[in-house]
This record gives sequence, structure tokens and C-alpha cells, in this order.
Amino acid sequence: MPSSRNPDHSPRNALVAGDPVAIEIASFLRHLESCFRARQRRALRSPDVPDENRGVFSLELSIASVDRDLLHRAAPDLPPQIGLLGPTQAGKSSLTNWLLGVTRAGVSPLAGYTIHPQGFYWGPDHDRPAEDLAPFFRGLERVEAEALSREHLDRYTLSPAAATLPTGLAPSGCIWDTPDFDSVDSDIYRSQVLRIAALVDLAILVVSKDKYADQTVWDMLELLEALHQPVLVVINKIEPQASELVVSSFHEKWRAVRRDHSPETMTIPFTAGMSEAGTPAAVEALLTTLRNRLASPERLRNDRRRQTRDLVARFWPDWLTPVRAEQDAQTEWNTEIDAAMKEAVERYTLDYLDHPQHYETFQLALARLLTLLEVPGVGGALAKARRALTWPFRQVSGLGRGKHRGEADDEAMTTEEALLLQIGEHVLLRLHRVAVARRDAENGAQDWWGDVAELLRQSRAGLQAPFSAALRSYLRSFQPEVESTARDLYQRLEERPVVLNSLRATRFTTDAAALALALHSGGIGMQDFVIAPATLAVTSMLTESALGRYVDRAADHLKRRQLAAVTAFLDDALRRPLAALPDQLDPARHFRVSRERVGRIEDLLKAYV
Repeated sequence: MPSSRNPDHSPRNALVAGDPVAIEIASFLRHLESCFRARQRRALRSPDVPDENRGVFSLELSIASVDRDLLHRAAPDLPPQIGLLGPTQAGKSSLTNWLLGVTRAGVSPLAGYTIHPQGFYWGPDHDRPAEDLAPFFRGLERVEAEALSREHLDRYTLSPAAATLPTGLAPSGCIWDTPDFDSVDSDIYRSQVLRIAALVDLAILVVSKDKYADQTVWDMLELLEALHQPVLVVINKIEPQASELVVSSFHEKWRAVRRDHSPETMTIPFTAGMSEAGTPAAVEALLTTLRNRLASPERLRNDRRRQTRDLVARFWPDWLTPVRAEQDAQTEWNTEIDAAMKEAVERYTLDYLDHPQHYETFQLALARLLTLLEVPGVGGALAKARRALTWPFRQVSGLGRGKHRGEADDEAMTTEEALLLQIGEHVLLRLHRVAVARRDAENGAQDWWGDVAELLRQSRAGLQAPFSAALRSYLRSFQPEVESTARDLYQRLEERPVVLNSLRATRFTTDAAALALALHSGGIGMQDFVIAPATLAVTSMLTESALGRYVDRAADHLKRRQLAAVTAFLDDALRRPLAALPDQLDPARHFRVSRERVGRIEDLLKAYV
């Protein structure tokens, strides 16, 4: 038999095309399973503690069940599959050979000898079962028995036992000898045991008199209960006089652990030995039972999809508990962002728009109006003088702004720009404090909050740079609004020539006085010596004129437009990147599953029959 690896090629692709619902469910479960494994590694939990591995094991079993449903859809004539499950030294391999009537499974007195799934099939279609089963063994390599080794646990064997079995078990079928599930190393290959458990139509639990009461056996039986699978129990290596007592004790334990009826239980006496030379009488009785069970193999597969749905439903709340906690954390993160943005807008309004000393935007509009009021023949000279006088101001006020502004930018940082930079830094600090506090709280999503806090800390510089760039873009983009306000005022003045001429005279007088004062004082301070006196004079005249109410409305309208523009800027430059920050979390460490995605899978499961 040639070695063949089983990637997702044509058989599975055909399967997927024929049953997209099953493949979508399986894909979702695989995502959950990988996340649960990551959570185990982070918590440094021991992988051989059933309680700590419940999520991983139940997901592996459910994924294998969906894959089995896909297999049955693609290969409806697949012969019956029988699986022997049990702890170490239970005699699974010997019983496999007895059922086959030929020696195929390797037997050893050493515990944990079988560590790979080993299948043996028979029937008229040579190698057909191996071809049909290839897509089911996802990620495992089919090899000869001689190629199995402890260094390569991602392998399995599937070989012909005989055209027909000497024992006459069934016209065709396949028996699987499986690894143990209770040894120290069993956590490495337990997933393969669960995959075989989900595949088989009939499970034979093989236990010895020494191990039937072990907790690992009942942990596995409790997990497999959700399969609703036919089970036979074989208690091996037992003294005849103890048989009745052990069987009774087994059934009592079964009723305490499982809710279904106690299975048919058979015993194989220890005195029969484990030799392959002959078949014990107890095994003959087991063969008779199996022949009766396998007489109508189609009955073994009734409602398997419904059983898969019930299996998933049983563990769904456990799986979704950490997922819901992460979703709640995401919702809370967005709520905190909303609160931080609301506070940012309120601070901007209070400390800038409504602040009598800090608000300068309307003053800039009036300064632009001054330019429009230039006296013919005099305005050009005054403009040159003003530019010369304001050079020292630009140099002095530009000091210390290199960390926020580009060195090539020779404009002074405005009060608004400085305030918005402070607001942006405050938002980042506030949200980082929130994430750290949630990380240290018992909320079920501590890892999520901790990683968000660390990501925010690492991304702070990366968030501030685009924020500063967006801020400068906003400042530039709002200049037309200032220009528009100034021109609207000028057009209203043109409708009143008396007021207009008075303002022009005032403008010239103010500029002349400001220039004289600036020359005597060393030419420092454009805001104090040029713009402020000029705009103050213009504001006074406009307020006292017939345009007073219009000026107030223009100032209020400009404020409202500016508030809307700043709100939009903060949304784009802060809210959106912060809301998207959890998308950068390592998908190997976090579920990152939306409520809509969970809802869709739940809808698919309801119809999965």
C-alpha cells in the first residue's frame, strides 16, 4: 500500500460542494477548537485533566461528527465501521485479532503500545473503503504499519484484513484498533481516539477488571454519551467467579454517570489467555451479538445528523461562555470609546468654542474681513508691513512645537490645535486606564482586556502620528468656512455703504496706530498689536450698527459648523481606529467572533437534520 497524505483535495472538495451547511458548521467549530487550545496553553493547564480539557475534547468530538456526516453524504455505501475503545492494557488489539479471525493488529505486553489508529477492512471492493475514508482523516497520513513511529503521531494505517473474514462477522466492514486514552502521553493522540469514536457505527468499550472503575474511563464515557451511539462493553481479563459482581458494579456506575440505558456487557475470562491461537468462547458470543447488530447496517446510521446537532447543542453553552465574555468586552470597549469621545467634544466646546479668551476662529474671520476692507492705495503697503512685523511672532510662537508639527511648517500652533492635541492624548490615556482596570477584574475576559491594554500601549505613537496629520488636515479644510463667513459679512456691508466706509476708515486708523506701536515696541506680537485691536474695533462697530444681530448669527453659525467639523474629525481620527483596535488582536489567542456569526451558526444548527 503506497503512502498517501490526505489534504483537502478532490474528495473533500466534492463533499464541501454538496453540503455547504455542514462545512460551515465544521469550520466554525474548528475555529473555536483552536482558540480553546490557545487558552489552555496560556493558562498552563495540564492537558490530561478532563475538566480542564472539556472544551477541547467536546469540540474535537463534534468536529469529527460533522466530518462523519459529510463522509456519509459523499459515501452512502460505506461499509459498517466498528471501533474498539479502552484504556491501556485492556486487550483491544487481541480482541481485534479475534474478531477478524486473523492476526493483523500488533500486540505487546507493554502499556501504550498502540498509539495510532489502525483500521482493518474486508469485503468485495478492494481498497474502496480506504479511498472513501481518506477525506475523513484530515491532516493524518496513511502509511504501512511498519512506518508507524512515536516520532510521527499524525499517521494511521488502513489495510485489508481479508476478502472475507474467517469469523463471518459481516460481508464487509472495517474494525478500528485505537490508542488508549488514559496514559501519560495520551493527550498527544487522544484527538485520534475521539475521531474514531465519532466515525464508527458501533463502539466496543474494552476494559479490564483492574481499570473499569478508573475515572478516566468514565470521563470518556460521559463525553461519548452525547454521540447517542450503540455501545457494547467487554470486561476483559476477569476471573469467572467475579464476573457477576463486576458487571453489576459496572452497570451501577453507568447509571450514575450516564442517562441512557446500560449497554449489553460481556466478560472474557482471564483464564482464556490472550493468545492468538484460539478464540475464547466468550468472544464467540460477542461475534454472534455483532452479527445481529450488523445485519441491518443502515439502522445504525439513522438520525446521525440529528445526533450531531444534539451533540453540539449539549456543549454549546460551555463553548460560548468565553465567546460571550469576549463579545461583552468588545461592547464595553465601544461604550467606553463613546464616553471618551463625548467627553472630548464637551471639553472642546467648554475650553474653546465657549471660552471667551480662547475662541479665535471668528476673530480670524474678522481678520480676513479686515483684509477685504483694505483702503485703496494704502492696503498693500500696510499688508507688507504687517507681514514684516509678524515674522518675529511666528518664530517665537513656533518654538517647542516640533514634537507635534513638521519642521517645515512655519505657522504658529493655534490655541485650537494645541487643545485638540491634548484632548487626543487624554482619550488614549483614559482608555488605557480602562483596559488595565478591566484586565485586573474578574470579568471572564481578562486576557482580552490585557491584550487590548498592551496593544494600545504599543500603538500609542502609531495612533498619535496620524491623529496629528488628520488634525492639520482638518485645520486646513476649515479655512474656507472662515473665508466664507468673512465674505458673507463683507457682502452685507456692501449693502450699507455708510457702515462700510466707516469701517474702512477705522481699519486704516487701527492699522496705522498698531504699526506705530509695534515699531516702538520691537515688532513683537501680531495677535496683541495688530489683529486684536483691529478686530476689536471692527467688532464694536458691527455690533453697534444695524448688522449687530446678523453678526451674532454669523458667529453662532460658524461655531456650529466648527463643532460638527471637529466631531467628524475626532470620529475619523480617534473613534474609528480605536474601535478597530481589537481587530488587531492575535486570532490565535482570541475568538474574535461576532454576535451575528454566532447567530448564523445557531440558525444552521436548527435546520441540521
